[in-house]
Amino acid sequence: MKTLTKVFALFALLFTACSEPEVVEPQNPDVEQGVSLSEVNVKIDNSYTRVAAVAGNVLQMYWSSEDKIALTDYNTIAQYTLTQGVGSVNAKFSGQLESDSEVIYALYPSEGTTISGNKIVYTIPTEQNYLSSKDANIGVRAPMFGSAKRGETITVSGVASALKFDITLAQQNAIEAVTVTSSVNNLTGKATLTPSSSLSGGDSKSVTLVYTKPTKGSTKDGWAAIVPTNFKADKLIVDVDTDKTQYRFCISITASLAAGDVYSLKVVESDFEQVESKDNLAAGQFWSSAGLPEKEEVYEPGSIAKGVVKYSDGSPAVGVSISDGFSVVQTDQSGKYSLTPHQDAWYIYYSLPADCQTVVNDKGQPHFFIKYEKNRFEYNFTLTRGTKEEVFSLFCLADPQCSNSAGRSRFQKESVPHIKALAEKKGIPCYGVTLGDIVSSSDSSNTNPQMPYMRDHMSISNTGIPIYQTMGNHDYLYFNGSQPIEPDETSSTYNIKAQRLFEDTFGPINHSWNRSDTHIVCMRDMLWNSNNAGGDYSLGFSDEQYEWLKQDLSFVPKDKLVILCVHIPLVNSTKKNVQKVIALLASFNEAHIMAGHTHYTRNEPTLSSGVYEHVHGAVCGAWWHSNTNGDGTPNGYGVYDIRGNRIYNWYYQGVNTGMNDRDYQIRLYRGNHRSGGKYEYFAQQHGDGVLLANVFNADDSWTIKVYEDGVYSGQMSKIAYKKETPTKGTGIDNPTKPSTKSSQDWWAIGHLVGVKNRSRGSYFTSCFHLYKYTLKNKNASIRVEATDRFGRTYSQTKIMDDYEYTLLDNR
Repeated sequence: MKTLTKVFALFALLFTACSEPEVVEPQNPDVEQGVSLSEVNVKIDNSYTRVAAVAGNVLQMYWSSEDKIALTDYNTIAQYTLTQGVGSVNAKFSGQLESDSEVIYALYPSEGTTISGNKIVYTIPTEQNYLSSKDANIGVRAPMFGSAKRGETITVSGVASALKFDITLAQQNAIEAVTVTSSVNNLTGKATLTPSSSLSGGDSKSVTLVYTKPTKGSTKDGWAAIVPTNFKADKLIVDVDTDKTQYRFCISITASLAAGDVYSLKVVESDFEQVESKDNLAAGQFWSSAGLPEKEEVYEPGSIAKGVVKYSDGSPAVGVSISDGFSVVQTDQSGKYSLTPHQDAWYIYYSLPADCQTVVNDKGQPHFFIKYEKNRFEYNFTLTRGTKEEVFSLFCLADPQCSNSAGRSRFQKESVPHIKALAEKKGIPCYGVTLGDIVSSSDSSNTNPQMPYMRDHMSISNTGIPIYQTMGNHDYLYFNGSQPIEPDETSSTYNIKAQRLFEDTFGPINHSWNRSDTHIVCMRDMLWNSNNAGGDYSLGFSDEQYEWLKQDLSFVPKDKLVILCVHIPLVNSTKKNVQKVIALLASFNEAHIMAGHTHYTRNEPTLSSGVYEHVHGAVCGAWWHSNTNGDGTPNGYGVYDIRGNRIYNWYYQGVNTGMNDRDYQIRLYRGNHRSGGKYEYFAQQHGDGVLLANVFNADDSWTIKVYEDGVYSGQMSKIAYKKETPTKGTGIDNPTKPSTKSSQDWWAIGHLVGVKNRSRGSYFTSCFHLYKYTLKNKNASIRVEATDRFGRTYSQTKIMDDYEYTLLDNR
């Protein structure tokens, strides 16, 4: 059998008063001779560290469940070894007692335990450490836990301290000295707690504890002092010798010392001349440490943030990225970290490891952050292990942009149920991420009050998936010309101040998280140009943001897939730090940018760096005025199926009736199609022999084929991007006539401008995915097949009639 290693030896302390073994009169049961044992079960309960008190003048210290155990009938002793792990288990011991006693006892320690007449003698092993005190007797009552008749289970309780014996005080309420000596193989010093005399109720005495620092190079270990309880530590003063080799801990106590309790005293090493603190320390507890008493640091407010990240089983979480939004560090082998917070830090938070479960808070949102406070120095996190996912799906939600209850109602009734239903249908783990503009504040409109509602609508209880958030240019702390925004003690710039409400509602602005072999980053990518106009912003990243991303990605292996989620598309912009950010992404094996903002769909697979950018149609479409965006893309969101470090499938998903099928990816028009309504009419100028196809999510890797009367006719060609504002017509008989060079979707524009009376400037939306084909027979039945880069084919046979908007009435 394998002997389990003792794990509770951190506080094992030497007996300094036990050069001779104590001999104690046992409590002998009536025994019957001549019974042999082949196996005894011992039930071991409570595998946590404990020092417990018993009545009278006996302080009882329990033993470890992982040590060897002796079974005895008080005539003979047999040593047995645990064959199962710690915990509430029946631990089996096999062997033989020479006597045939009916009653069997479990004893500890087993080594060196002998029988002398009717006395049991314990010899304390020299390689172990124990505590002793003057006038203390080592009795058998503490090691002897329970008894059982032959064949029954002996129940052993109160396990798991390195202190394994009774201390019997010479008289009640009095103890003259307790000496604590470290392990002979580790620390070299000793500490002595010496009350000058016994204390009675209300007496106040000064107790001095002297600890000598170990010699250089010695192995660090822990130590503790045990004294009777029911006293208060009113003051702790630490005096340090000039050579810093000796530390005197002076404790002023007021006490009515009740025998039978155990008091735990925690003292920490300090480099300061004098430190005072007040503590009420609980009785019956024992302080443990894996090393020397740690150096007590005194920090200036805001000077440090530190802590420990561990798993729920208590083991350290190694290599977890921790951030304040400006710098990133990783936890060490002990799960510890420390960083110097930036003056504008708002949260301390972690980057969720791929093998840990997403934690949600009481609002149902991913919760990986703790509010930063300048006078708080410790931020600890507990992670729950999960299985690292092989595949998962990412839902990219651009621009919900709810400005009022009407928009929120549509989002709640149309988008949210669809997201939940699709996640349930896919049958793999699903996650969401917004791409900004969750609300719609502008110079003339303050929609800040909508933020908490939108957070609630996107809770995991409503959507069925955790949704991470990205800030957009409409999600700022409201300001305008009459209500400018100013830096203050919490925000050194107005750009930082502008993001505070979003942070308070949704969490950190710049953050990352991991699933499978994919690293996902969310960042704000707009900079306000003034403090009195919310609409005056530009694409870009601050220098501090770029440095944060650089540090965050420095901990990510180059073979990982990296996805950067922003609001404003980067494309090939030369705005502040954009190209530097793209260069960081380009250093990875594969990287994608997810953006929104434009309320149209655009795919750019070859940025100058080779990074692929996906610009998504809006969840709100054309600001909730229709069921489509201005480019004809349905209200909806992008879906990305990811395996390991590769996106193996992506598509755009509409949500409204008639456009909410997975295969609805194409809309067809005749080249002379007419659209619009009483506010403006539009007429395409390509002629009735031309077929137009809006393929919502196409890029240059797609093939668009036309079949006439079931026979392949040819491939469609994409109309080069061109946005124009044609001269307005005078009515249905003289409609507005876009040129044949326009790549816009005039069916969608016709509804928004002509039917809904929206402005021409804002709703003449760009389109990057309009295709055309000259038919061989304009009267043939038509089928268009579009095949994406993954080999999936979508088909469409329906050609929209003039002024047909049935799809937009279905909500």
